[in-house]
Amino acid sequence: MKPKTAAVISLTLAGALPALASAQMRAEVVEARPYYVSATTTERREICRRPSGLLGGREGQILGGVAGGFIGSEFGSGRGRDIATVAGALLGSEFGRRNFDRGRRDCRVEAVEVPSEAIGGYDVIYEQNGRLWRTRTREHPGAHMAVPMRSSEPKG
Repeated sequence: MKPKTAAVISLTLAGALPALASAQMRAEVVEARPYYVSATTTERREICRRPSGLLGGREGQILGGVAGGFIGSEFGSGRGRDIATVAGALLGSEFGRRNFDRGRRDCRVEAVEVPSEAIGGYDVIYEQNGRLWRTRTREHPGAHMAVPMRSSEPKG
């Protein structure tokens, strides 16, 4: 053999040895089940509440009822005045609720912890050299996956 040819062959083999050492083969996936990891994330949410205030956030409704009752009492006499007072109080109360209490809210942005579960990866069983092997992968392996070359004897 010529010295140049021998040098080319030895360099080629030297370059191929690391590739052979980490050689992989394809194995058939028998089963791939997802495993889940729990986590909590912090989200910022707008939290709105009705103002509590002196009268529980119903100041408009109460003041409207009082004003309506007062105005209603100015009409009629005797039993008619009583009915006008009650009707004025009811109408004033509803007017106050709709126009003064309805849109009032105390809002603020709060950090809220939200629990969540996500797929952490897959527990995979695959067949190689007539034996079943287990591993974990981050992504679903599909029907076949690349695995390291192994002897037919599983380790420990």
